[in-house]
Amino acid sequence: MKFWSSHRFGAEALVRQGLWEDAIAFAEAARSSTSPGFSEMSIDRFCEKLLIEHGRSDEGYRCYGLRAASGATNLSVYRSLVCTYPDRDHRRMLLDLMETRGDKGKWFAAAKDSRFFDIAIECAAAQGAHPSTLVRAARDFCGKEPKFAATVALLALSTLLAGGGYDPSVSEVDDAVKHLLSASRQIGRVEWALGELGKLAEQQCAAGREHFRMPSRPPCRAGVLASPTFSNDEASP
Repeated sequence: MKFWSSHRFGAEALVRQGLWEDAIAFAEAARSSTSPGFSEMSIDRFCEKLLIEHGRSDEGYRCYGLRAASGATNLSVYRSLVCTYPDRDHRRMLLDLMETRGDKGKWFAAAKDSRFFDIAIECAAAQGAHPSTLVRAARDFCGKEPKFAATVALLALSTLLAGGGYDPSVSEVDDAVKHLLSASRQIGRVEWALGELGKLAEQQCAAGREHFRMPSRPPCRAGVLASPTFSNDEASP
């Protein structure tokens, strides 16, 4: 039987004898074939730490780092990886995590907080991020990154109408429209925003989300329900 909780003492004994490469091999051999998920991350961290300590951080990153990074959220996972490898390209690390762990939409917060706005928009478009997260991002960046805020607000509306989010309220729709119009006004793209809102109003929405097309206050009337007064063929701000 293979139990890393016991076998790790053998690996640590090899390290104390200076046989750290043998310790990595011993740890790898301790992976359970019957329970492949058991203690996998602990083994990865053990091996990664030894490689970093002995000047082989590139190998540690490639073989273990992307799996060993941990946290309660994907944002904290990314920060953990950056903390372990501060000299590596942060953008590349985020892309590597997304490729290794999948679920692209869930990496929106990590991309946004790192100011990789192009990646954040790709994540938002994947509709894995909660719409309320997108609405808050549109609000927070409306003044400092209006182009990004306008795009994210529009994606939030698209996600809400498509059925995304858990029991969202009409106020989220109203807030998204408000942030979209505010941000687009700053970059001179109000006509584009109204046109995109008109397109959303014409598209079929998820069952139970029909009421999101109904405006609850005047700023929404030019957007979700009614056809826009202006038209613009440009695809994005």
